[in-house]
Amino acid sequence: IRGAGPLEHSEFLGMGSATGFSLALLSSQIFRGVLPRSVGWLVLLVVALVLLHIFYRAPVGETKLENEQPINRNPRFELLVICCGTLVALSTSWYWLVPTALVSTGFVAWLLLRENFAALGAKSYWAYKVILIPLGYYAVRALLNLTHVETIRNPNWWSLRFGVLQDPDVVFNESMINSVQRFGASDNIFFAGYPLQYHWLSFAWEATLRSLRDLAPFAVSGIAAPAIVYFFAICMIHALTKRISHSNIAAASSVAIATFTSSTPIPLFQFFNPFSFSFNFSVIFFLAILFLLMHSDFVLRKSGYALFALLVLVAVGSKISNFVGLLFGITPILILAILRRRYFRDALLISLSMVLPIFLLLFFGYRSSFGSGDAGVKFHFGELFIQKANIGWQDSRFELIFGFLAVGIAIFFPISGILLLNRISALRAKTWVQFTCFSGLGLCLSAFIVADNAESSNYLLGMGLATLLPLSVAIIALYWIENGMASFQSTFFAIFMSVFSSIVSVKVYERAQLITSNTNYFQSLSILIPCILAIFMALVVFAFSEEKRITKSIIVCLIFLSASRVGLYVSHSFQHYRISVFNRDDTDTLATNYVGSHEYRELLNWLKLYSKQNDLVASNRQCMEVQLDLRKCLMLWCLTSAFTGRQNLVEGLWPPFSEELVGERVKRQTLVIGFVDNPSDENRDALVAYGVKWVIADKAITNTRDWQPFATVRFENPAGSILELNP
Repeated sequence: IRGAGPLEHSEFLGMGSATGFSLALLSSQIFRGVLPRSVGWLVLLVVALVLLHIFYRAPVGETKLENEQPINRNPRFELLVICCGTLVALSTSWYWLVPTALVSTGFVAWLLLRENFAALGAKSYWAYKVILIPLGYYAVRALLNLTHVETIRNPNWWSLRFGVLQDPDVVFNESMINSVQRFGASDNIFFAGYPLQYHWLSFAWEATLRSLRDLAPFAVSGIAAPAIVYFFAICMIHALTKRISHSNIAAASSVAIATFTSSTPIPLFQFFNPFSFSFNFSVIFFLAILFLLMHSDFVLRKSGYALFALLVLVAVGSKISNFVGLLFGITPILILAILRRRYFRDALLISLSMVLPIFLLLFFGYRSSFGSGDAGVKFHFGELFIQKANIGWQDSRFELIFGFLAVGIAIFFPISGILLLNRISALRAKTWVQFTCFSGLGLCLSAFIVADNAESSNYLLGMGLATLLPLSVAIIALYWIENGMASFQSTFFAIFMSVFSSIVSVKVYERAQLITSNTNYFQSLSILIPCILAIFMALVVFAFSEEKRITKSIIVCLIFLSASRVGLYVSHSFQHYRISVFNRDDTDTLATNYVGSHEYRELLNWLKLYSKQNDLVASNRQCMEVQLDLRKCLMLWCLTSAFTGRQNLVEGLWPPFSEELVGERVKRQTLVIGFVDNPSDENRDALVAYGVKWVIADKAITNTRDWQPFATVRFENPAGSILELNP
C-alpha cells in the first residue's frame, strides 16, 4: 500500500498503529465468543500478514526505513518530540506530570534550536549553552517530584483529574470496558437485554487491551489507554505535518500546538479532549484517513481501498460524529468530479469505499440505537458558545455579538495558515487538500449551527481543528521557505511574544471572572489580546521592512497567531498543579461521593468475589432523575457494573436513544425498589423471571429487614445488604 519512498518513523508508528488497532479490535469482536480473549484479537492480523506475503511477496518482519535529512537518520529527535508531546497531553489528567512535561519541552526546544543559535555566532551559542543550567536544575526537581508519586497514588487516585473530583465518565468508562468485553454489541451491562453500541469500537479496543494480561478496567482506562492513544495520535499529527512541509520545525510546532491546547480554561480551544477517550482514540483513524488520501491523492490501489474502508469503519465506529466530517469532505469532491468530468472513477470508488462501511455499521451495529428516541439534536446557531465558552443568552446583545466574534476568531488562531493555501502552488490543486479543507471546515461549521443536550457538538469542532492543524502549520512553513524568509531572530521574537501574549490573555481572562459587571465583555476582550498584538507586530514589520513587506507582515502575523496557543498550557497548568497538590491529601473524603464509601466498595467487591460472571444483579438505589445531591444518585455512575463486572437489570440513566424503553426502565426500577421495601411472592417471581439472582439493598434509602422466605442475606455491612433470591 505504502509503495516506495522514504518512510518517516512517525509515519511508520502512526499508520502502523491505525492499521494494527483496527484489525485487532475488529478481530476481538468477531471472535469474541469463539476463541479465548487473549488470542481472538490476533486472527485478522495474522490473516493480513499472510495475504500481504502471498499477493505482494512482502518479507514479513523486514522494514527498511529511509530518511532524506541527516537529522532523521537517527530517530531519537523525532521520537523525543512525540514523547514530549505525549507527556504534555497526559499532564492534563496526570497532574503530577506537569513539571516533567515543562522540563521535557524545554530540553526538546533546546535541541531543536541548536543549529540556529550556532549560526548566530560564538557569543549567542555560549548563551545558548548557559540555558542548560536552569533546565538541569528544574529537571532534577521534576525527577525528585516523580519519586514521590507513590504518595499520591492512594485507592481513590483514579477518581481524580487535576487533583479534583472527576465527572462520572471515569466509572462509566470502566463499565463500558466490562460491557464490550462480555457482550460486544449484542447486549450491555447496564440494562439487560438491550444492545448498546455507544462508541462501540473505542471501548472494544480498550477491552482488547485489557484481555492481553487480564488487567483491571482502571489499569486500561486510567493508565495504559490514554498514554498509548496520545502517543500514536501525536505520531499521526507529526507524520502529516512533516510529510506536507518536509520540515522538522513545522512538525514539532504542530505537535506543540495540538498538545499545549489541551490545558485551557475554555474547552473550545482544545484539540485533545481529556474527558473523552473515544474522541482521542478516533483522532488516530481520522488522521490516518487523511494521510492515506494524501499519499495517493485519491488514486488508491486495490489494497488501499480496503485499508481506507477499514479506517472509515473504525473512525465512525469509535466516534459517530466523525461521519459528519467524512460526508463534508467527500460530497464536494464527488460533485466537482462530475462537473469537471475528471477523476470521476477515483472519486466514486473512494465514495463507495466510505459509504459501504458506514452503512454496514449503522445498519448492523447501530440499528437498535438510532431511529428510536430523541438525542436532542437541533439547529441552534451559537449554542456551543453558550455551553463551552461561558457566554449566556441573558447577556446584552452587544456582549453576545462581541463574545461570539472574539471566541470565533480565537478558535481559528492555530489554523489560520489555511488562508495562504492559494499562494502554495504545490498544494492548492491537490484533491486531498480539498478534501481536508472541506472536511475540517464542515466539521467546524456544523459545531456552530448544531446543538444537542449532551453538548457533543464540541467534538465536531475538536475534530475539525485536528483535521486542519497539520495542513495549516505546513502551509506556513512552505510559504516561509518559498519566500526565502530565514530571519531566525525575528521569528524567535514573534514566537516568544505570542507565548507571552497568550499567558497574559489567560490571566486577564481569569481575573475578568472576578468583575461584578460586564464580565463576559472583559473576558471576550482578553481572548483577543494575541490577535491585537499579532496585527500590531505585522504593522511594525511592514513599517521597518525594506523588501517583501506584505509577505513578511503576513507570515509574522500567522506565526504569532499559531504559536499563541502554546502559552495556554504554560499559564493554565500551574493553577491545575497547585489545586491538585492542595487537594490530594483529602482525596479519601472528596472521592466518597463519587465512588462510594469504603463500606460501599467492600459490599460490591464481595459480590464480585462470590458471584458468577453471568449472574444478573439488581439494586434498589436508582436515579429516577438527576439530583443535585450526588450521594442520592450513585447508580448514575454505574458503580455496580464498574466494580463487580456483573450485568445489571437496570442501572443509572442508560441506555441513551431509548425513549421507547422509558416505560420498561421505570417498571424495572419500581420492581426492584418494591421488592426491597416490601418483598412478596409476586415481585420476587417477577425478578426471577428477568433472570435476577442477586439484589443489592442499599441502606441509604431502606431499612434492614427480614427478606425471608423470598431472599437470603449473604453479606451485610453498614452500606447495605446483598440478597440472593430464593427459587
